[in-house]
Amino acid sequence: MIWRSTIRQWLGPWVGVAIVIALAGGLFWMAAKHAERAGGASPAPAVGEAMSKAARQRVLTP
Repeated sequence: MIWRSTIRQWLGPWVGVAIVIALAGGLFWMAAKHAERAGGASPAPAVGEAMSKAARQRVLTP
């Protein structure tokens, strides 16, 4: 029983750090894969184009 508490005291913080690093790395990897699938394009040009089309339509329609 004494060796268990010694191991827990020594490994306790490191296990938490390892879990946080693994989760952060996994999330970063998923974000990189998602951007790769999306072509890496930012949605800003698409939003700008949609807004200009809507503005033109408003001008054309009384």
